[in-house]
Amino acid sequence: MNQQSTMATLANRIYWLMLFAYPAPFRREFGPHMAQVFRDDMRGTLHESGPLGLLGLWLITFFDLLKTAFAEHIWEIFHMPVEKLTRWSGLAAALGAPLLYMTFASDFFWKTYWSLGLPDGDMVHPILAGFGLLLMGIGLYGLYRLLPRTLASKIGLAVALIGVAIGIMGMILWNQMNTQTFVLASFVLPTLGLAIMGLVAFRDRSLGRLSFIPLLISASFVVMLITAENSVDNQITRILLILSYLGWIFLGAAMVLNHSSEEPSEPGLFA
Repeated sequence: MNQQSTMATLANRIYWLMLFAYPAPFRREFGPHMAQVFRDDMRGTLHESGPLGLLGLWLITFFDLLKTAFAEHIWEIFHMPVEKLTRWSGLAAALGAPLLYMTFASDFFWKTYWSLGLPDGDMVHPILAGFGLLLMGIGLYGLYRLLPRTLASKIGLAVALIGVAIGIMGMILWNQMNTQTFVLASFVLPTLGLAIMGLVAFRDRSLGRLSFIPLLISASFVVMLITAENSVDNQITRILLILSYLGWIFLGAAMVLNHSSEEPSEPGLFA
């Protein structure tokens, strides 16, 4: 009996540690109740089936925890308060698009990546590009939050996010089918959406003195498409790429500096 009591105490402590896999708000609200339910199940299992039964309970509990903790983290992301999302959107804009561009057009990026001994494989490129697209989408949404709620800004956001979604789908389907159209859409549609929102930002000076930056990024991308001619090795294209990188970084900085704290709060992105 003493051995079973020791096992129960140890199992309870381990379970409390496992609860840290959940988001903090969820853990604070439901953690004590979940721990109590686990203790009751554990006592009943030990009494009826002994240590072997406890092992089965642990396996069930572990896999259930992984599943529900993952679901709660996804829920938290998509129900994140808008203020918290937009707080990081400037940084997302400054990092996301440059990362996406570099994975497709920068030999220096890949040489640096390999020299650091980072993981390699067929899916490294689409994973990095997909992560860049996700960050870029957050950045574009943050830009929209700084604009007047006009029809043009809404259309611009919709076009941009459709492109991001198509691009992420292309990264998921990488090596399973011809994703060239998906990849092209992931560049062209967000740029078009950025240009539309950029016109609104420029007209209303939504980003202060840097309100021209979205249009500059869009224009540099269009010129780059015209001059690239199926290659990113020419000097003009390299210069335009660097200009785009810097443009997104300045855009992110402008978004951080101009984020309005007076906007009414909203419960979440999709709430």
